[in-house]
Amino acid sequence: MQKSMCDETKGEDISLLCAKAADELLTISNITASFVLGDTGDKITISGRSIGDINVQVILEKLGGGGHITVAGAQLEGMTLDEAKTELINRINEYFSELGEVVILVKVILKENIKGVGKKDEIINASDGYARNFLFPKNLAVEANAENMSELRAKQDSNNFKKSQEKEEAEKLAEKLSKISVRIKVKTGSNGKIFGGVSSKEIAENLEKEHNIKVDKKKIDLKETIKTLGMFTVDIKLFEGVIGKIKVDIISE
Repeated sequence: MQKSMCDETKGEDISLLCAKAADELLTISNITASFVLGDTGDKITISGRSIGDINVQVILEKLGGGGHITVAGAQLEGMTLDEAKTELINRINEYFSELGEVVILVKVILKENIKGVGKKDEIINASDGYARNFLFPKNLAVEANAENMSELRAKQDSNNFKKSQEKEEAEKLAEKLSKISVRIKVKTGSNGKIFGGVSSKEIAENLEKEHNIKVDKKKIDLKETIKTLGMFTVDIKLFEGVIGKIKVDIISE
């Protein structure tokens, strides 16, 4: 079986080019089926051909296409060429699995997030052909051998230790914030309403100015600006599962 890709070409219909390429691939010795993918600009077109031993119609019907046993096609929207290729390979593996043929699987460690396959640093089972013809050459994964597994565990341990330290620091900061308050002076009208309101930006600036504590304003959970005088309790998202609370006293100048 052979897979290929057509680049977008001006002057000649990309679907026709892929169909011709799929036909040509069958003339190569020992090729019993071929799939050619092309990017038309708004969708990915797939042409499938076989000499009859492999039912390309069944494979491409899994991708919403159709045709006949030896000639079939499909069109995929909202995907890149690489994503479409991944989907096609998965459907081919499904086809052979349903036939009861043995698909050799290898354990690999993903180095990047791959849509429909897995996330970075995840260990998955991939077909041997998919791993060696796609994942490894594109540096998207490495074999889950003893050396690479050891490196992965060391990386995970390091990340876990770092997160543990960050959480501990966040918890200490949350405790500190619970014991202090921020006073913000604002201009008000005769009715006591604030001109403009107090935003997370002002709270972050005054927190740093009064207490030398620097917090990203984006972590201050303020649904809307404060528009009245008084004492308010504001949440600050310091870390996953750690919420700090600080009192903000809005007073008139």
